[in-house]
Formats: sequence, structure tokens, C-alpha cells
Amino acid sequence: GIENIERYAKIFGLGEKTGVEIGSEGAGTIPSPAWKAKNFNGDVWVKGDTYHTSIGQYGFLVTPLQMAKAIAIIATDGKVVRPTLLKNDSQNQVQLGIDNAIFSVVKQGMRMTVTEGTAQILSIPGLRVAAKTFIPSFFSTGSDSPVTTASLIVETPLRIIPSVGMDSPGRMTNISPILS
Repeated sequence: GIENIERYAKIFGLGEKTGVEIGSEGAGTIPSPAWKAKNFNGDVWVKGDTYHTSIGQYGFLVTPLQMAKAIAIIATDGKVVRPTLLKNDSQNQVQLGIDNAIFSVVKQGMRMTVTEGTAQILSIPGLRVAAKTFIPSFFSTGSDSPVTTASLIVETPLRIIPSVGMDSPGRMTNISPILS
């Protein structure tokens, strides 16, 4: 349920600042019953809220760097590295206490995204690539209509985790590579 989504989101650093050496980093939001009550005049959490949150919709708000960090954790079977702009900065590395079999299942799903899912364009003969696609939406300042974007995070055999965001077809807004 939502408690496990919230728990694992925190374990993977989603909805929290990464600590990267940039001025004002956003934290994001992982929706929860308490968050809904606070932001929607005491409204009660319903099962549909969990469904939307589980696919990264509703009030789910993370940065591309947080997603890249989470995918890097999966790629390294639980090794958490604080993103950094400094070359060879190995401080703050910890190992999560999650069974490697769980990471294996997640990696298989990410691989299937490339072999038979929404990222088939990345299926390159001789190169094993896995990916996580997601379609975040946000509201522009002064607008009542959500802007839907497309984002993609890829794991390659070289452990380079690029995060690509597009705010309209064919227009990239960011590319954030992470070495894991």
C-alpha cells in the first residue's frame, strides 16, 4: 500500500534533496495520507490515490537527479552514492540492506522496457540497455492546464545513467549523466 511506496521512495531518496553541490535544489513530494489531508482541506486518502501515486502521478514530484540516483541504486544492487559534481568523490557511499533478488526483478523489468516496452528505440544489437520511462506533468505559473513532459532514464553496461527530459516532442530540456 501507500506506506510501502512512501517507505521505499525515502529509501531511494525520492522526494528529498540529494545533497549535490548546487545552490537551491528542490526536494519534491511523495504523496501520503498526511500530505493529502494537509494540502486538500482534510480530505481522506482513498485507494485510487495509491494507484496514481504508484505510477508517479497525482502529487508525486521528484527531480531528474533524484530519479537518476534511484536508478543508479538499482544498477549497483543497492549502493547509494550521493550525486556530486566533484571528480572521484567517494564519500557518503552506503549499501542498502535490500535483497539482491529484488534488484534483479526490477532490472529485468527495466530491460523489458527496452526489449518489448516503451523504450524499444533503445534496443541496440550487441548492447544491453535497460530503461525507466516516465511522463511527469506539472503546472506552469499562471496556467490551469498541466504540461505533460516525457522523461527517460537509461542504464548501460558502462554504468552511465543519463536522464533525458523533453518538454515537447523533439525538444530536450535536460540531460543529466551520472556514473554509478
